[in-house]
Amino acid sequence: MLDRMDLNISVKKLEYEELYGNQENESSEIIRKRVIAAHDIQKKRLQPLHLLYNSQIPGNRLEEICRLGQEEKNLQKEIFEKYDLSARGAAKILKVARTIADLEQKENVNCNHIWEALSYRVPDFHKGGIRK
Repeated sequence: MLDRMDLNISVKKLEYEELYGNQENESSEIIRKRVIAAHDIQKKRLQPLHLLYNSQIPGNRLEEICRLGQEEKNLQKEIFEKYDLSARGAAKILKVARTIADLEQKENVNCNHIWEALSYRVPDFHKGGIRK
């Protein structure tokens, strides 16, 4: 059943200072603008395929649309084998990584985007993993 979920997030307990400290946080308005911009990027990129969202990208077009370099392909393979992912699970990680890159307005998905997407997929990832 978890294989059909895009995100599976474990949330660590916050320390008092993390919750009530004087750090600056992004306002909801700034986040909203980033999400709208990312959605616009997706619509423009996916329009020739008659799609709206990264979640709709067909598996056979993922590498092309994510624009993976050799380092990203190597990481993808390493993660696939380490976490014994299904084809569906591996595809969902790339789709989420593509969305993370869109939120950063990056044309290509990089290793950091893949790592972040994996952290939303693997329970308790923040407690360890294969990150180098």
